[in-house]
Amino acid sequence: MSDFYLDYDGNDYNGGGYDASIAGATVNLASGQPYAALTASGLECTAGSTEITTVHGGFTSDMIGNTINIYSGNDWTFSYYFISGVPDSNTLLVDSSPASSSAVSGIGKVGGSWLTFANTRRDHVGSYSPLIGKMGAGDKIYVKGNGDQNPDRIQYHVQYGYMRIRGGSLAEPLEIIGYNGRPSWSFIGSHLGFYQTGHNTFNNIKFNCVGGGSYETNHSIVDGGSHTFFDNCIVSQSGSRGKGFKGVVNNCYFYNDAPTTYSSSSHAITTTDYGNSISNNVIKDWRGPGIYTSNMGNIRDNLIISTKERSPLSAIVLANANSSYGCSAINNTIYNFATGIYTGGSQNKYINGNLISSCASGIFFVDNYSIKDGYNGFHDCDSTHPNGASGINDLYATSNPFLNSGEFDFTLNSDQNGGRIFRGSIQESTAGWGKTKSYKDVGGLQTYRN
Repeated sequence: MSDFYLDYDGNDYNGGGYDASIAGATVNLASGQPYAALTASGLECTAGSTEITTVHGGFTSDMIGNTINIYSGNDWTFSYYFISGVPDSNTLLVDSSPASSSAVSGIGKVGGSWLTFANTRRDHVGSYSPLIGKMGAGDKIYVKGNGDQNPDRIQYHVQYGYMRIRGGSLAEPLEIIGYNGRPSWSFIGSHLGFYQTGHNTFNNIKFNCVGGGSYETNHSIVDGGSHTFFDNCIVSQSGSRGKGFKGVVNNCYFYNDAPTTYSSSSHAITTTDYGNSISNNVIKDWRGPGIYTSNMGNIRDNLIISTKERSPLSAIVLANANSSYGCSAINNTIYNFATGIYTGGSQNKYINGNLISSCASGIFFVDNYSIKDGYNGFHDCDSTHPNGASGINDLYATSNPFLNSGEFDFTLNSDQNGGRIFRGSIQESTAGWGKTKSYKDVGGLQTYRN
């Protein structure tokens, strides 16, 4: 398993990678060293050989485990290769043959970080790049930030439209990890950046929607699948109607801090078929629906709010799809939307423990569907259950339940007619082995104390 590095001061012709498991590997020349690239010119290699030579010399044992990026010359297979040995200062041994015939006049670089994801692509669609990447299951890509957790300045760009990035496996996904703060990424020409990703994880990255583009409502910024995972990421929709993530999304922040029109197709989060969990996300002032699912989406413990004005759209959409499958919305806090939870179709839905405040419709039913248990909380909604029946345990506050919604604090207050009504009001199933029942607050923020 190998590590690869991106740096906004780097270059895609740098080596970019390091594998500490290679025998003799001692020095990672790629990590955090944007100007550490060593240029080797006049490289030669015979067909099928894994030995590279140069009359200029300069190879050292510190290069073992690092990659050499060969990007120019005659009859070379341009790509990056892991260095497995340095017999002498004029000779390198690499992991595979870089030439199908006698290759001469090669130029390669060892060390240093890449600038973009160009070397990680898995096909030619959507983006030009000089190389075809070889990374795979269990490998990691470390993307350097500038120290800020939510930087205003964009540090990286994906150009020429979208890119299909390489993936790993179910047991060992290819991980993309931000470090030194949270690196900031944008996409030029469209809102679709990475398409049809599989077995990837994105951790601690900021994504920016900028400009227009034909993909602003049809595809998400990262348009993944059931094996595309997001954790601790940020999406800024500033000045845009772009969509956020499609995949399995947890612990992420979505926001818009610039005026733009609303779009009913610009979901912050879109679940994939057969669901998976969407939890512990914050969606603030997004100019579109918050979370959309059609098949078995498990949407729980999210905070979805509009602070500027009432959003004309829905915070959560449980859409009509295959009636054999259901979906759930559990313990979410929703504030200031036209509709808190929109339900379509006749499939089973589990809607429980949500706190819906200041909405035109609390839970809107396209079909006449009733909630069995409920435990949903409502405050200041024009209508709580249009075209449907309330749950038998639903709760209603007559006072503002939040500690300070104007300052973005949606913790439950202690007002007898407000937040206190929702504290510890959900009685969960009796635990086994003689334990007592457990209790939860209504909503996505748990504050209950005995």
